[in-house]
Amino acid sequence: MDRRLLALATVGWLAVLGDVQAGRHEEYTARFAKGEKATPVAATFFGGSGAEEFVDVGQLPDGTIVAFGNSSGPDFPATPKPVVLGAGQHRGLKSVVVPAKGSKQLAQENPDLAGMLVFYDDKLSRVLKTVRFDWGVASLSMGVVGGDGNGLCSDSSVRGVVFGPTGDMIVLGWSDGGNSVFTRQPTDWREAAGKSALGMQSWGMKSASSLAYVMVIDPKTHQQKAWTLFLPYIPMTFEAAKFRGAPNSSTIDEFCGLADGSIGFAGKAGTGLIQTPNALYAPPTDGRKYSGSFVAIMTRGMDDLLFSSHLPGCNDISLAHTKRGLIAASRSEGQNRDDPPAPSPTIKPIQGTCNGEFDGHLLLLESPPSR
Repeated sequence: MDRRLLALATVGWLAVLGDVQAGRHEEYTARFAKGEKATPVAATFFGGSGAEEFVDVGQLPDGTIVAFGNSSGPDFPATPKPVVLGAGQHRGLKSVVVPAKGSKQLAQENPDLAGMLVFYDDKLSRVLKTVRFDWGVASLSMGVVGGDGNGLCSDSSVRGVVFGPTGDMIVLGWSDGGNSVFTRQPTDWREAAGKSALGMQSWGMKSASSLAYVMVIDPKTHQQKAWTLFLPYIPMTFEAAKFRGAPNSSTIDEFCGLADGSIGFAGKAGTGLIQTPNALYAPPTDGRKYSGSFVAIMTRGMDDLLFSSHLPGCNDISLAHTKRGLIAASRSEGQNRDDPPAPSPTIKPIQGTCNGEFDGHLLLLESPPSR
């Protein structure tokens, strides 16, 4: 072929590929806007004038929601009157707050730290009871598991495993690139495991990134039944044209199987998180960067999103399934660090504002009625 024709053909193909990549944020946003979605039912804060955090959450068989966390005092929400365990004394010292991946958290060596349990009704509309240790007696923490450095050309690591209601293993993975073992069968890395269920692909990355994978594995055959990437894509409104349409970084730090077989997950995402119409955050439209924690739910087959939203100001999100959906517990500074800042969401709140340096935060989501 004539070199000039080859050059023109190359330019033409690059233009086509550029056009294909360009609208991926908008394409996925439109795709996942269709169909029934989960409903945000309630969102509220919990805390006094110091610093409080929720580190885990769950639901009892009778429907009662229990949030676990810590308080630095010296004051503590007085209604209802808390049950206090142990004998301690608040020393009146400033809360020991340490950096945590761009946010802040209570240090476990804080001498006044007190573990707490807050009991809510199943609609997150009323505090039933609060229990805490006395100041300096004991605190509560959540374990973190994970390590990097195993894979094909891309480093990959398993970040967690849970069992869904059907007995399948739901496996959470991280990789720094698209050439990962997570796209292959666990019993033979040479055998492909099909296509990404959500349709998201990592091609077009501008540099090594942080990619989030979710896989469903049959525990009897050890074969992948489905897998997907979950990625943000830079919007077409982004200020730097060369990045528009490119995949961006995401990490999934927490996930769980819901009663209807769908999968809830939470983590952090860079600019371009694909949000659903029921999202609780409106991203900037003037081309600025934005990022932060998110919560999402995808269907059992991992081919559709029932909910996806940034939670501005919230960090270190923990998840638990409820009888009707999902609850997310976190530590919130009340707003993110955008200019102007976006507030952490509240819906029919028991406590509508962040009262301290940061407070505990809860979000309750209900699955679509047909599921």
